[in-house]
Amino acid sequence: MSRCVRVSIDVDACRGVVGDIRGFFDEAMDEWTDVANAAGRALCSTAPLKALSDPLIRASQLANELETRVELAIVYNTGDGGNVPAGGVLTYELTGEDTLANVKAQLGVQIARGIEGLDPGNRTPSREDVERFEHYTTLMAKYADDPAVTDGLFGELGPERAVEVPLVLRRLADSYSRNMQYMYEDTDIVWDENTHVMERISQLQQEFMEAYGQGLATSSHSSGFRRDHPDFAREMAERATEVPDGAGWGLSQVLRFGEYESAFLVDAGEVLYEWEKDQFGPVWGQQMNGEVMSWRLGTDDDGAHYDPFVGLFEAMGRTPQAALDFVNPDGGGDVAQERAEYLIQERSWRADDFNALGEALDAGATAFHRADVPVELQERAAWLASATVHFLGSRDGDTKIGDAGKDSLAHLLAAYVADVDRVGAGRTDGPDEPSTSEPGADFPWALGLPVGADFSLDTLNTVFGEVLTDDAAMEHMAAAVAAFNAHRMDSAVQSYDDDASYRAFVAGAVQDSAALVGFMMGNLERASEAAGKAVDERNKRFVDLTADVVGLVPTGKTFTSFLADQALSAGKDSLTSSVTGNQAAADGRNFDAQQAARQDLQIAMALALAESTRLEDMRREDLEGRTYPWFSGGSLDESVLTDADTRESFMNWIRGGAGVDIAELIPDVDAQFVRGRERGAER
Repeated sequence: MSRCVRVSIDVDACRGVVGDIRGFFDEAMDEWTDVANAAGRALCSTAPLKALSDPLIRASQLANELETRVELAIVYNTGDGGNVPAGGVLTYELTGEDTLANVKAQLGVQIARGIEGLDPGNRTPSREDVERFEHYTTLMAKYADDPAVTDGLFGELGPERAVEVPLVLRRLADSYSRNMQYMYEDTDIVWDENTHVMERISQLQQEFMEAYGQGLATSSHSSGFRRDHPDFAREMAERATEVPDGAGWGLSQVLRFGEYESAFLVDAGEVLYEWEKDQFGPVWGQQMNGEVMSWRLGTDDDGAHYDPFVGLFEAMGRTPQAALDFVNPDGGGDVAQERAEYLIQERSWRADDFNALGEALDAGATAFHRADVPVELQERAAWLASATVHFLGSRDGDTKIGDAGKDSLAHLLAAYVADVDRVGAGRTDGPDEPSTSEPGADFPWALGLPVGADFSLDTLNTVFGEVLTDDAAMEHMAAAVAAFNAHRMDSAVQSYDDDASYRAFVAGAVQDSAALVGFMMGNLERASEAAGKAVDERNKRFVDLTADVVGLVPTGKTFTSFLADQALSAGKDSLTSSVTGNQAAADGRNFDAQQAARQDLQIAMALALAESTRLEDMRREDLEGRTYPWFSGGSLDESVLTDADTRESFMNWIRGGAGVDIAELIPDVDAQFVRGRERGAER
């Protein structure tokens, strides 16, 4: 039997000590900084100052530890907003020794009890309840990243009651709102001169749930918590499936926030998935006769979280390993096939229009699509990308994908642009089921790429036809096309420099790049027409962005860095910053998009060839001996090509004025562009 120790503390006196220590610390650190700066200016060593900084930091830690004890004493005895009874001396009990770890664990227990105490039940809530809510929100936010506190908190709540906390907060708000209608005594309408009390409750809900979710995530990474509660996530999910009382909504609200340990999320997902399959589909919106679909919590709840898979997949979007392990646990085997088909093709996502699942698929497929990660992860990620396109493109009916979902899917496809390129060039039409492909060795630009995903022309075009209706998605793909084409041209020229027998790769790089741009423009035109958007305007915007190939080739941007950027932003609503801002149109207003796209590729290759050691007859002067404007600075400068007349002169230079080598190495690309565009236009 564990013994208990009773601790008494003078709260007011300790608060004074905390304030004094922190005041001393701030003043001493200011002086320490001044001395360090002076020593640096005098070129003197600052090493002796290190001996002073450590005691100061320890003093600050002592202040924090003492403050934690004060906070425990208050919530242990009062549970209110920090009001201390007369006399100021409070007592609390600890299991075991009077250590900081035990103090924090007990503080977590008391916070858990205080949170549950916010449930109004049959009583009439008052302003004091909201003040207590504010107090616990402050404590939750302060200790959300401290496993010593969160382990105690969630250990006290247990998995079932942890899921029910959002329901407690909702009942508090609903009860307070009802009481305002009847003007019960102590039911304030105004929180302060600028804030309605219900607005304040909503703010607190948001702040609390952000900290609460992060707190559970902190414990999910805690070895001690996992040891003591190995089935916590599974039991949370089981609670969500037991009774149709809104606990599924509660679980979704909890998982909305926080960076969870991968296996924790997979455990929860396994339970939800197996239960839902037994119900023959998602039934979450039917709970309580659909009332749960109208519930909101916090300031940014869009109403989608009645489906617990929404919160789960949002969390997996922040945890790529969880997304990959859940959807593809067996490397594309039977479990992955069944799970991916159900989630992507068969399941209804009416709650959020595919947004959360899109984030998870993007995270799992993209984060590991790098040559420097283990091949097993590359293969599973590439299979997930292939499955996403395959099953999404095989759906029946008019299942809607929201804009955020389109953005995530475009981010995924942008990372796999090398595989999109194979389809656009007609080198593959893909298999009838999800599969992967090893990086090819037939082209220099394929060397060193990660494991690829196989796409079929039919399903890829179907997905692009929906995804590219979104402007942000279009920008993702344009950035990817520019980065890959720049990589392709640079690789071709480098290979030619290394070995003259690779000369044909130079022309091939321009032609294949034209096919890719044409393929994407064919898909974009289809999508624009379907969405009722201006085809010409969007084509010009796309070409504006893909024209960054002109700037990427000579600046040395690498496709490897593009893939790394994509991996880092997996599962997030963000556009890569790899583009350079180069404009396709000479005047930015009036130009033929298709012609400009083809010219941009030829210009980019000319810039790459300008650095080649094998060109011997590049002409820098016209027949009258005048230096071409793009050589006025001594080396080829693409910035002058924003002038329409200069751009046209440069194109004539490529076609013959530059010399025989460039004229032969940069072919006409019209046929390849048209072929790619026709493949992209296929429905």
